[in-house]
Amino acid sequence: MIKILDQVYYISDEHEDNLKALIEIQFKGDIGDNREYLSGMYIIACPELFGKLYEIMKKDISEGGHFLSWFHQWDKTEETRNEIPFSSSYKELIYFAAALFSGSSSENMNFGRLISNADEKQTPIIIDALRIRKGLIQELSEVQKKVKAYLERRHDYIKQSRDTSGESALLKHLRENHNR
Repeated sequence: MIKILDQVYYISDEHEDNLKALIEIQFKGDIGDNREYLSGMYIIACPELFGKLYEIMKKDISEGGHFLSWFHQWDKTEETRNEIPFSSSYKELIYFAAALFSGSSSENMNFGRLISNADEKQTPIIIDALRIRKGLIQELSEVQKKVKAYLERRHDYIKQSRDTSGESALLKHLRENHNR
């Protein structure tokens, strides 16, 4: 599984649990480096969407489909879109998830509406879904590894420079020279 699940924003613990469940159902837990799937799944795992779609997705996946197999049927007409009702902001998130997943979008996908309708919980999801799709979170994890290695080296240096009293060599030098 891509090691980014701990680097993204979740609306709630349920959102994170839903994403892990969806990965388990679709990929038996091993999604590999499939950013297209993961970016769309990250959005669809939002509790407000997942709760209404879980049984449909589970059935579609068991029949050889994928987590968004239901989308094109749902998106056909206003009537079919109303069969599974969502708020306008969550409808926009669904269109966005489909666009990230397939690379193409519904005629109903409108980036301006997506941004305008997004609330304070949805905006970080949009940003992180883009970061997942573009692979930017993985690059960030490489930077984090370098920073961690630097901090560990710095900590070791500071630890080595302390004398037996626990005082750093620099502080000891400053104290001794300040009194002169």
